[in-house]
Amino acid sequence: GVVVIASVAGAWFANSRQASDEAAARLLAPAQTAMQNNRTEDAIPIYQRILTDHGGAEGSREATLGLANAFFRTGNTDEAKRYYEKYISDYGSGFFGGGSDADVVLLGAESGVAACEEQEGKYLEAAIQYRTLAETHPDVFLAPQFLIDAGRCYQAAERTSDARSMYEKVVSDYEDSRYVRDARAALTML
Repeated sequence: GVVVIASVAGAWFANSRQASDEAAARLLAPAQTAMQNNRTEDAIPIYQRILTDHGGAEGSREATLGLANAFFRTGNTDEAKRYYEKYISDYGSGFFGGGSDADVVLLGAESGVAACEEQEGKYLEAAIQYRTLAETHPDVFLAPQFLIDAGRCYQAAERTSDARSMYEKVVSDYEDSRYVRDARAALTML
């Protein structure tokens, strides 16, 4: 009797999980379309619905990051940061947890936190976060961009020598990167 009940419960759970995954996937498409068409205000409630109604579904990962990006676009950096941090804690360790996962999407979420700090005028905090990303993941194609971002934030924080160091690192360590021109231009402005 108990084995039959467990089997039926397992089958029911698997079916309901699949249904939730499918429903979340159906909702993701219009949210993504809204974001692509700069209708952020239309995407936010859809992403929120996915997380509320289908929190454990496969689409939750994408909805969490989509919601963070949507809030960032609207200038709501508090909510954006909250969802970037939720993405990081739910889907990877990143530099906040001391891990070495170089998942580019995860790095995007981590840089999203730094971008929120920058938008809030917390330039030194943002610079340190961008720098940490570049130093923790020097072989990822985004590393020179993170160094440029760190340099810009150090400049805004009036830490010219740190900014110079970031730009010089781009020029010396990423000479084949498309960011070298930007780094050289920034160096001439210091």
